[in-house]
Amino acid sequence: MSQVQLTPQHPTVTVLDATSTALSVDLISTYRATISEFLRRANIPMHALQPASKADVMAGVLEETKGWTERGLLPIRWQPYVEASLDIATITYGHTRPDVQVHITLFTTLTIAIDEFEVSDDDLDAFSSRLLSNSPQSDPLLDCLVDNLRRMTEFFPAYSSKCITLSTIEFIDATLQDKYSVGVDLRPGALSYVNYKRFRNGLGAAYGFFIWDKFSFPDVFAFVQIIPAAAIYLCFTNDILSFYKEQIAGEKDNYLHNRAAVSNKDVNDVLKEVIDEVVIAVDKARPVLTGEKEKDVWEKFLMGYAAFHYMTPRYKLKDLLPEESVLC
Repeated sequence: MSQVQLTPQHPTVTVLDATSTALSVDLISTYRATISEFLRRANIPMHALQPASKADVMAGVLEETKGWTERGLLPIRWQPYVEASLDIATITYGHTRPDVQVHITLFTTLTIAIDEFEVSDDDLDAFSSRLLSNSPQSDPLLDCLVDNLRRMTEFFPAYSSKCITLSTIEFIDATLQDKYSVGVDLRPGALSYVNYKRFRNGLGAAYGFFIWDKFSFPDVFAFVQIIPAAAIYLCFTNDILSFYKEQIAGEKDNYLHNRAAVSNKDVNDVLKEVIDEVVIAVDKARPVLTGEKEKDVWEKFLMGYAAFHYMTPRYKLKDLLPEESVLC
């Protein structure tokens, strides 16, 4: 296990190698400091969060997914992903109406299924051409996704809905490209490519537009100028808050390690850089919003997305930070 000392304002991060089988006390203490410092610098007080009730949203999800079964989409292909999808909708987007959260849950369930390779390569490859030609998809899961995309205008402004669809097409193509590129070495200096991949496979734009439903924010010009900052926050905060669980598991096929490889840097230094970039993006976005309602929702979103990672067991962040120190 190696340890890299960083400057005082960036706490030390100790990395477990792929052969590690137990938690390191040093890893826990140093990454605990990293997370706490990240949330402090970004001014994200998760204790102020009030998550939405899951019961009403889950009821809506169950009602909507009856149609999936009728289309031939077997529950075994999507049910494992509902709980995490419900968490992100109700915790990150709890400021929206329950029907909006239902739609986000359905979208997320389907896209997680795609990310987990529940759809064949050939069907993914044909997705965009079939969508553009208005032809049926060759997999019922993709047909359900198309239906979800077509209904986006029921919940989001027209421009937002188009951008969500474009982001989804990019995500599917990037997912397929990632499968094809297994074994292909990243070239030194290809940081722009690594960033390009991350923002396409991370669905940052789609989830950025999810912040602003059409019922409360019908005018896209009230928020559209911070969508790039939202995408940075969504993708990079996920990388930061996933780092702990991935280091424990010895996972290295991820953005932080890819960025470290093409930059010829230690992954600890890359983590520090990414934290800096997120903090800068959040700080610069805040004054762009002029309306009080827009500012309030932006802060709720920032808190909700961080809290989603903390409250969802897969990220193991409760191993690091006691609940009373974060959510109270």
